Amino acid sequence: MIVLLLLLVAALLAIAWRGLPAPEVPPQRLLQPAKGSQEAQQQQLAGAPAVVRRASRPAVVLAHGMAGFDSIGIGDLRVAYFRRAARHLERSGYEVVTTRVPPVGALPARGEALAAAICALPHERVTIIGHSMGGLDARWAISHGAADRVAELVTIGTPHRGTPLADVLSRGKAARARSFAARLGLATDAIDWLTTWKLAELADEMQDANDVRYASIVGVATRARIHPLLLAPHLYLSRVAGPNDGMVPEPSQRWGDVLAVERMDHFAQIGWAGGDAAGLIERSLTRLRALPMSIVQLPDPVAAEIAEPPSVP
Repeated sequence: MIVLLLLLVAALLAIAWRGLPAPEVPPQRLLQPAKGSQEAQQQQLAGAPAVVRRASRPAVVLAHGMAGFDSIGIGDLRVAYFRRAARHLERSGYEVVTTRVPPVGALPARGEALAAAICALPHERVTIIGHSMGGLDARWAISHGAADRVAELVTIGTPHRGTPLADVLSRGKAARARSFAARLGLATDAIDWLTTWKLAELADEMQDANDVRYASIVGVATRARIHPLLLAPHLYLSRVAGPNDGMVPEPSQRWGDVLAVERMDHFAQIGWAGGDAAGLIERSLTRLRALPMSIVQLPDPVAAEIAEPPSVP
């Protein structure tokens, strides 16, 4: 039931997305391409202009997950998807770029929108921080033309090998309910691209680029420390897949250098349910740059403490 509720919320966000205004940022902090230029056309394809908060600094691109957004709110009262991350990274010397892609669109559509937004930026190469499906969007963008514009990709809670939750929603009654909702205009195409079998099929099409550094942050939740909305999915995943963050199994989140294994659920990873998500991103970027180029799998201090998954009646 909880999963279906989250699905409904995602569908409603999809309806609202087309009319969602771009984030309101003070004019002097916007970096806009010339009207009618190729960059401007690429930004339009991406669904909204990228927001650049400062110039002449290392650029970090924030890519939201399924049912996500860049920021929402009214006027100056806005809440970012990556809560407090942009300003935190700015204070640390980074230039922060927020992007928006179709929230529940298919992976190719999301990836192409992200690629267009990145290629429209004036930076030679950027670092992408992708949460959840945003990490897959980034991998798609890199493997389909944006590799020469990306230096590093750090994924957070990304289902690189899919999630059993998407498997459940792509079969039986759940699949029929989604089909009916699609006929009413509530399409949720993103879910079909998050199944374990779909991600296995895409392995050859989303190969890593030689000149891009890949890394990941892994989240693991416990029954005692998880957002109430994620408890039911967490218990299900614990039974069928082991440790997880309430949405994605722990092994599926690993890609490239594992920079951290944190006791965080899927929401806390971006600051929506406690925890210092902004600080985690900054520390992970610092650690990434300190590691040698060869893939080094760091120890899992949190995972080592995880007890056996709770039994489900």
